[in-house]
Amino acid sequence: MSKLILCGQDLSLEEIRNFALNPWTKVELCPQTLERIRRGRQRLEARMEERIYGVNTGFGELASLKISREDVEKLQENLIKSHHAGVGEPVPPQVARAAVLIRLHTLTTGFSGIRPELALAVADYLNRGLSPCMKEYGSVGASGDLAPLASFALSLSFPEEVEVFLWEGEWKRTRGDEAVRKTGFHPIPLRAKEALSLINGTPFSSALALFALLRGEYLLRLSDLAEAMSMEALGSPDSFLFEGIHRLRRIPEQALRAKNVAEMVRGSSLVGTSGEVQAPYSLRCYPQVAGAAGEALKFARRILEGEVNSVTDNPLVFEEGVFSGGNFHAQPVALASDNISLALTYLSSISERRLFRLLDRKLNNGLPPFLSKNPGLNSGFMIVQYTAASLVSENKALAHPASVDSIPTSANQEDHVSMAPLGARRALKIGENTHYVLSGEIMAAAQGMELRSILVGGRPGRVTGRALALIRRTIPFVEEDRPLSPLLERMKEFLSEEFLKNVLEG
Repeated sequence: MSKLILCGQDLSLEEIRNFALNPWTKVELCPQTLERIRRGRQRLEARMEERIYGVNTGFGELASLKISREDVEKLQENLIKSHHAGVGEPVPPQVARAAVLIRLHTLTTGFSGIRPELALAVADYLNRGLSPCMKEYGSVGASGDLAPLASFALSLSFPEEVEVFLWEGEWKRTRGDEAVRKTGFHPIPLRAKEALSLINGTPFSSALALFALLRGEYLLRLSDLAEAMSMEALGSPDSFLFEGIHRLRRIPEQALRAKNVAEMVRGSSLVGTSGEVQAPYSLRCYPQVAGAAGEALKFARRILEGEVNSVTDNPLVFEEGVFSGGNFHAQPVALASDNISLALTYLSSISERRLFRLLDRKLNNGLPPFLSKNPGLNSGFMIVQYTAASLVSENKALAHPASVDSIPTSANQEDHVSMAPLGARRALKIGENTHYVLSGEIMAAAQGMELRSILVGGRPGRVTGRALALIRRTIPFVEEDRPLSPLLERMKEFLSEEFLKNVLEG
């Protein structure tokens, strides 16, 4: 059984993703972490006579209202109940599990003023296979991801009020009180400031964006393979991959994309057989377009690596005092998410253009129309491009930046918000669409590579040839018309990170 120990170290995005995807992985707090949390709580309790936002005041626009000492704990209960106002479908339990881990990681820094008992309860919650039922709508990405995180806080303290996901060999949505009974988890009452520490931060937005980014980085590498296979299917020249061209541009990701594609087609006797002096832009400018996407994803990674290791609640407890700030504002996550969306939209758009070219007999350099051996009687891959066009069009609509929007909340006290969850959800959807588009291109390119091999008597490169051989174990050459939807679904499932690793490493 694997274990993740929180002891003051930064977490990588991959560690968070792997923890979220493996419910049997346990999380543990080391003694130094618990001592750090205890000291933070002592600092808060030493100042309880002061007027402290969210500890003995109301919230948001109600911050000017003082709360009596006897009502401080009732305030915490009321906060999480009133803020549990999300709607829509729940996000996947893996995303919610990642959000809880990110929140726990924040709490272990000792700046949130919670008790060690609460941190231990959150760890126990995760270790018993529980994940909150966080609805997709309800957070505007400022003042924290309030509504989705309130559902988590309620499941810790008042599980009878909410549903949760329970791991029983698979994730099952169930009533919170039933999950508590099955797992033996003990709900924990919340003391001063603890409810606010649980819900005031960016872990929900960050978890969504994290999954979108990691998928996006994989799709960028898969896009390199799609470009290489389409080059071979079309007999494209490869002179545009010359490293000197890209050295002059001084954009590292552009040079990397060109290098990757050049390695993939190395040894191919299919490239350069079209007789073209210059390849069309969708092939020739791929390093420039995908390079820009790669730079955008690098920016998003830098932001998210910082965010998941940050302290993002409010107020924060220091030796010098308790200070209100704005680290809960998820504008960095919103901008990172929009960059992911734009990058993947670029990739899907240029992929669809290559797919179109593969199918059009006026553009595909001697291949049969729609890659069919018997066109007319057979329509071949014609409608695969229709599907890709519909997905790319949706991507373009979804890629409108969420981070430029703001609708004031809380009687205009919270008068600028980030809309980070919207941006991150869109990035996830665009990633899903882009995966389908690349799957369609690669399926068509595989067909085209075999047809070009027959046409010119050549063979693919070492890497592209290995990709073709692996694909043919699952996806057959399409001799005559058949339903293509199952093949596209199977291709998308097959084009996993494991597939790409096998292709690249042999």
